Amino acid sequence: MRTLTYWLSFILAFFLRFKVLILVGLVIGVVIFLGSNLIIPRIFANNTETIGVTGRFSPDSLPVEILEDIGDGLTKLAVDGIVEPNIADSWETPDKGKTWVFYIRDDVIWQDGQKVISADVNYQFSDVTIEKPDERTVVFKLKDPFSPFPSVVARPFFKKGFLGTGEWKVTNVSLAGTFVQSLSLEKMGEAKKIYKFFPTEERTKLAYKMGHVDKIAKIIDPKPLDTWETTSFDKNIERDEVVTLFFNNEDDLFKDNKELRQALNYAINKDGF
Repeated sequence: MRTLTYWLSFILAFFLRFKVLILVGLVIGVVIFLGSNLIIPRIFANNTETIGVTGRFSPDSLPVEILEDIGDGLTKLAVDGIVEPNIADSWETPDKGKTWVFYIRDDVIWQDGQKVISADVNYQFSDVTIEKPDERTVVFKLKDPFSPFPSVVARPFFKKGFLGTGEWKVTNVSLAGTFVQSLSLEKMGEAKKIYKFFPTEERTKLAYKMGHVDKIAKIIDPKPLDTWETTSFDKNIERDEVVTLFFNNEDDLFKDNKELRQALNYAINKDGF
C-alpha cells in the first residue's frame, strides 16, 4: 500500500517534469477567464433597453412620449405648454380660429430619405376638412373656431409602417389582436429599446420583478419597488393629462340624488393629487 509520502513525491516529480506546461496552462486559463467575463461582454455589450408600460394601446393611440421618439407633428409643445414650430415653420388663421393654414419646412426628411410634403400629412379629424393646395401648404377648415388648434397638430404623424422623421426608427411591432404587445426601436444602429405593454400596473411590476423589463414608466403606485435598494425612481407630475370622474345621471342611484353626488365629490382627497 502506497503511503502519503509516496504520493507527495509523485506529485512533486510530476510538477517538476511538466512545470512549463502546467504554468502555460494556468496562464491560458486566466486569460480565457478574464476574456469571457470582462473583455468579451464589453465588446458585445447588450445595448438594448427594455421598458415596461401600463395600458392597452392600438398603433394609433400609443403614448405621445413614444411617438415623439419616432416622428414629429406640424408643431410641438414646449415644457411650459407653448406651441412651437416643428415640421411646419409657421401658421396663420385668417378668420380668427376657424381656418388654419400651416406651411411645411423645406428641409424635413422621412427616415426613407424622402422629403416631407403636404400629401404626407394624414391627421384624421372629425368635422375638419383638410386641403393641400401645394406641397408646402396644409389648410384645416373647422366648423367652429378653435384657438388651441395648433397644439392639436403637435401629435406626430407617420407614413405607412410607422415611418417617421425622428431619431428612432421602428424595427418591429408585435400585435395581440388590435393592441400593441411590443414595439422595437433602433437609433442609427447605435442603440435599441423595446417597449412592452401590460394591461395593469401589477402585471408591469411583475415583469420588472422577473427581469423581463429593465425599467417601467408611468406607474401611479411604486410600492413595493420603492423599497428595493437596487431600484431608483424619478417622480414627475403629468401636467398634460387629466383624470375625470363621470357620474351616470341616468342611473337610479345618481338620478335625483344630488346629495350622493356631492358626498362622493367631497370624499375624494383632492389634496392627495
